[in-house]
Amino acid sequence: DHLDPDGRCIARRLYRPDCREADGMFLKDISELGRSLDRSVLVDNSPVSLVLSPDNGVLVSAWTAEQPGDRELIDLLLLLQECAERPSVPAFLRERYGLGEFLQEIGR
Repeated sequence: DHLDPDGRCIARRLYRPDCREADGMFLKDISELGRSLDRSVLVDNSPVSLVLSPDNGVLVSAWTAEQPGDRELIDLLLLLQECAERPSVPAFLRERYGLGEFLQEIGR
């Protein structure tokens, strides 16, 4: 609400009721939003939330504005600007972080 009060940059926010529950874990499935995954980013502080779309996911640490020197939002802004300049968000995030490949390795 404070970051994008006019809704020009953040199209949708997902909360626990928007999640799919599996074995007590809450997973966010952005493929059900009806948007191009090439232009979608899922930002969350829970790695479990990113499991269904790991190459669209950005894992952030929990933060509060009261923490002096906290750069989480600034770093996220810079990353989102990079995503906006790329033709494919998942290709960029896959190359940068490799979260999907990492999760596949863990699953083996």
